[in-house]
Amino acid sequence: MDKTSYRTSMLSACALGTFLMWTLPTVKAFGSKELFLVWVCLMFSIVGGTFALVPSVIHKCFGAKNFGLAYGFAQVSMVCFCLGFGCSL
Repeated sequence: MDKTSYRTSMLSACALGTFLMWTLPTVKAFGSKELFLVWVCLMFSIVGGTFALVPSVIHKCFGAKNFGLAYGFAQVSMVCFCLGFGCSL
């Protein structure tokens, strides 16, 4: 994110994640368990990549003084969303 903006980094991560999810049924149709495992691991690494981008954006938006509180609210909001809508992580 140092050389590009947050939008570029997040767009790249989301585009790659979308591609991997859309092509997962095709990979499954090949019947290779190893390729399927690689695909799923790549998908989970994209999730980690998006979570890695969030703290730097919160720091940039709210500053060092308010980072802890803002990041805490961001994390709690994800839990509240999942409890309210019953999604599974």
